Amino acid sequence: MNRKSMKLIIPIALTGLLAGCLGDSDDGSTTPPPVTELTTDQKISALIKTNELKGDAIESLGGVLGAPKIPAIVGETDPTLSARVELGKLLFFSKDMSFNKDVACVTCHHPVLGGGDNVALPIGVNPNDPDLFGPGRLRVQAGTGAAPDQIPPFTSNGIAGNPAMPRNSPTVFGLGFWDKSITWDGTVVSEKGTKGLAGIDSRIVAPIDLPPVSYVPALALSDMVGVRADLVANFTIDYSAKFDSGMLLSAGHGMFPGSVAPAMRSNGFRAGTCGNDPTDNPAPKCTNGVGGPNGNYTDLDIRKIMANRFATAAWSPYFTAAFGSATPTANNISTAVATYERTQTFTQTPWRSYVKGDLAALSDSQKRGALVFFQKTADGGADCASCHKGDFFTDEENYVLAIPQIGRGKADKNSDTDNNDDWGRGHVTGLEADKYAYRVPTLLNIEMTGPYGHDGVYDSLEDITRHHLNVEQYVNAFNAAVDNGSLASKLQAAYGSPIDFTRAKEHTALALSKLKSQRAANQEAIKDINLTDTQVKDLVEFMKALTDPCTKDKTCLAKWVPLTSDTLKAPATAASLNLICPKDKTGAKLIPNQLCQ
Repeated sequence: MNRKSMKLIIPIALTGLLAGCLGDSDDGSTTPPPVTELTTDQKISALIKTNELKGDAIESLGGVLGAPKIPAIVGETDPTLSARVELGKLLFFSKDMSFNKDVACVTCHHPVLGGGDNVALPIGVNPNDPDLFGPGRLRVQAGTGAAPDQIPPFTSNGIAGNPAMPRNSPTVFGLGFWDKSITWDGTVVSEKGTKGLAGIDSRIVAPIDLPPVSYVPALALSDMVGVRADLVANFTIDYSAKFDSGMLLSAGHGMFPGSVAPAMRSNGFRAGTCGNDPTDNPAPKCTNGVGGPNGNYTDLDIRKIMANRFATAAWSPYFTAAFGSATPTANNISTAVATYERTQTFTQTPWRSYVKGDLAALSDSQKRGALVFFQKTADGGADCASCHKGDFFTDEENYVLAIPQIGRGKADKNSDTDNNDDWGRGHVTGLEADKYAYRVPTLLNIEMTGPYGHDGVYDSLEDITRHHLNVEQYVNAFNAAVDNGSLASKLQAAYGSPIDFTRAKEHTALALSKLKSQRAANQEAIKDINLTDTQVKDLVEFMKALTDPCTKDKTCLAKWVPLTSDTLKAPATAASLNLICPKDKTGAKLIPNQLCQ
């Protein structure tokens, strides 16, 4: 073939480009190519790639090599996992998990209530009506005919009816995706926190009788803050006495509430009752021989005693199927509960569909919100993904946000006259640097998991978002609402119980001061960001695209509840398992066909 017969072959896709690049203008100069603005979808696509997102935490975390299987609530093919899910669900709904048999795990973590309890601060033990969940749930008050010792004084600064619990109930939705910590302040953490392994490759660090297995580096007492010098204990307990090897991080918390007085323990296991308390069979004994924080019981004593409650004919077939032994242990109970909780993944969101290629899955507002969420501040975004990372939308680290402090606090001592502050992570570590820092929550299904903040002070997603954008402005608004009484009235109207505000402004100011000092020292800290009202609206709309529709559908959520159509293992009945009957303040069952006694 000679040169005259050769044809220049140019791919069709390039012809337009080359025409623009090589075309000559009238004066003989080269014409530059036209600049084409990327579409919103193209910009989001680039951000998805940059952030290495798959759209589904099951794929990105559950797909890690060696990751424990995330079980299915229905149709689980692994018989052991299936048996543990079944047992865990029944335990989760059993009032036998609490000392006075008036609280179940589900009381604070119901699927219909977003995996929480839909109130700012949980009421805890001694409710007027054990079956009433969410707003309207109240504690029994002195003078109502109940024996005085049955009403522990879980009030703060003399506020009658103050919720017994100091922090908002975190959602159990997505519990199976946490690798580092499963509590607001890191009370229960994994030593390694390896991504996707849910703690099974390391030990659980938790204060089951002080000190924990491992902790912060050795510290001088001068480095400790306030009363947290009690972290230095004079005895140790071997890890094998606390947890089994390879336990899930999420199982580390399973029986903690049972030894926490306002959560599930109530007035049980008081000082002087060790070995002669008639409320359980066999009689409680101080098995470890070490004086613990709960009178003369240790936390391990309490767990063993409570586990003995389930050594009955009704529960035996469930434990045998799940663990090969009819003998219940605290760790087996915790593992079964965690296995059930880990089924609550809820990742089938519009955002997932969008990442997988369905560009119509998001509205225009949600797409604009995605840009605000993922783009850096220099590019006009809010850089939310710097903390709310990955497909689970959290880096699991602890930061100071100066969320306004309400409620009874955690007994952290600022002075001789102020001993009911909440230092967040500092409450656990005893480090000044950790004061007022809390774990970053996941944003999956955030629309359904309010109220927001470690104490539930914000009832709307927009308000907690705006707090992040300008902390001091929202702290000032909080202070004004405390002064004029509007916040107290609003929260009591919403939830039914008065909340302590005695030192709310003072403690909030300390948290804000901590944040300002971090900023001044150029430490990693949240910064103010200026967004328009439209951008805030779009950002909130994007976060709503992280909601799995199942979390809004009682028919769908019924899979996570014992139902009247379920077949129990003989000889179990709803009564012998002591299954609670959740209802709202109108008297309507949260799930109409739930199985209960």
